[in-house]
Amino acid sequence: YFGKTSSMFQAAGMASAIVGGFIATWSFVFLMWLSVIPQIFNLILSFQVIEPQKRSGTGNIYSHLGESIKYFLKNRKLRMLSLTSILGHSTGEASYQFQAAFFNTLVPLWAVGVAKTMSSLGGALSFYFGGKIVDKIKPIRLFVIGNLFSRVTNFTSLIFPSVFSPFIMSLNSLFFGATTVAREHLLQKEFAETQRATMGSLNSLMSSIFFAIFSFGIGLFADRFGGANALIAINIIQLGILY
Repeated sequence: YFGKTSSMFQAAGMASAIVGGFIATWSFVFLMWLSVIPQIFNLILSFQVIEPQKRSGTGNIYSHLGESIKYFLKNRKLRMLSLTSILGHSTGEASYQFQAAFFNTLVPLWAVGVAKTMSSLGGALSFYFGGKIVDKIKPIRLFVIGNLFSRVTNFTSLIFPSVFSPFIMSLNSLFFGATTVAREHLLQKEFAETQRATMGSLNSLMSSIFFAIFSFGIGLFADRFGGANALIAINIIQLGILY
């Protein structure tokens, strides 16, 4: 279910990437104003969400947080999975958002939208069938295969840049959804039942903090050494995730 519901945002990204690529060639300002419309719908929908009933006996927020941190310190497998999740999301998202700038040095702006559409299509399929893939391939093996595939395609495309590089790098999404489903599956198995939501929130918080750091860093690095070298540096860091 996680994989199937997650495939929906990839499908939406697929549509927006190709439409946005063409509109951006005409007007960036108009494109940005168009992006406000779905945010308005999000705001309206957020008021429709029903607040779940509070459960008694959960203790105060500080003791709850303390118990969660202690559990992270005790469980080595959970620590490794959390580091994988935090570094994977932060470096991957920073790299993904910066890719368009690199792609645009190789292909026209409309083609950037096409490459991003391919990426979202692969991600949608990978998420949708993620559960079935995890049932067939062990999660850890899936991590290794997906990570190796991404490093090979990325390094090849970045070290030898060409008009084909954006489309080759877009193939990485074929493993993105399945590996994300596998990681969440393993994390949920290790989370303590009483601190499940808090542990997920801590991982999300750290992912956001590191994403902010890497986003800022990749921009500074690109200004000094070029976009391709900035992405190469991110991919070198991502080798640590494979380890």
